[in-house]
Amino acid sequence: MFDINFLSQDNFLANLLNKSNDLAINKLNHRYLCSHHFLYILAKEIEASSMNLQGFLDTKEIDVELNRLNYAEIEPSSQNVMVRDSNNLNGSQYREFSISQPLINIIKSAKKYALFFNEDKINEYHILLSVLENDTSLAFKSLEATGINVYNLNYSILLSISGSWQNKQQNFKESLLAALKKIIDWYITLVDNVSDLGLVNSTSSCREEISYLVMNKYLSQFLELQLSLLRFTLEHNLKVIDKQIGSLTPQIQSSIISRTAQNLRSQVKEIIEYMFSHECHLFQDMPNESEYEQISLIIEDLWWSYGEAIALEDLYSLAIEDHRRKHLLDLQKNKLATYQKLSQLKEKLRKLTVALLKNHPVLKLIKD
Repeated sequence: MFDINFLSQDNFLANLLNKSNDLAINKLNHRYLCSHHFLYILAKEIEASSMNLQGFLDTKEIDVELNRLNYAEIEPSSQNVMVRDSNNLNGSQYREFSISQPLINIIKSAKKYALFFNEDKINEYHILLSVLENDTSLAFKSLEATGINVYNLNYSILLSISGSWQNKQQNFKESLLAALKKIIDWYITLVDNVSDLGLVNSTSSCREEISYLVMNKYLSQFLELQLSLLRFTLEHNLKVIDKQIGSLTPQIQSSIISRTAQNLRSQVKEIIEYMFSHECHLFQDMPNESEYEQISLIIEDLWWSYGEAIALEDLYSLAIEDHRRKHLLDLQKNKLATYQKLSQLKEKLRKLTVALLKNHPVLKLIKD
């Protein structure tokens, strides 16, 4: 579990929490801070910025939904959190907030997304992806109540991230391994903090176990998210080329996309082999070719399915401009089918990676 008190020291996050708490306690007279207060402040921040998501988060609609929610619908309170005072973000003054469990879950998930994308700090995109993941929170329900299409919002978030992510000179393997190491180091730091207090022995021997557990919990999500971001980045770059110098021939575009899919398959195998041999040193044995092939096939299916989703979103945008209602309904059905297919593939990937780690445990875990 991520340390919520540690996360709240992040200046961007602390500023959002301070403003959200003032809204909940001082303006709305609610008893504690909940996820829908946090969402409203986030929407206001995005509205005041130049982010590409401005059209998706209508603060007026969210404001109506915020006022509709009464005490009976307030999320359960969980714990008190020390948050750096927004009036003294560079100092050591803290305020104590009472925060609902769903909001705590959203903040922790946002840190997870930051690590997934190999980022040091939480930003607006990570928080929004976390809200979409925590679909039982009032923040998510408030989004739905405003009429926002969740799939479209998720698509726009990834598209926006891809626009900046393309400037990083890392390929799929390098980026994913860097992100995995970052989350492993995060958990090791949490254990080391306790070790420094003299409460446990040295943690130098537990990296293999932590690496193994991180892979078991997060490997499929890392693979899927990084893959989707790479797909969006490729489409973004092709559109930039088309806009600036003219479109590549369909044959060339198809060749680029197909070759990338094949490269991803081999890189996934290299990623798993690296993690087994360099992070989980005490492995029992290496996965066999059949296990690699099963995961690689799912990765390739995800690659092409994300391409279908992107193409359908582009067609849908054009159809809206042309006001072709019948065509819109057909595209909606196709979009829904594609997103359902993506969900099924993600679940298959999760089960395969969990089975892979179960079949090849770290020797130290076997002895325990």
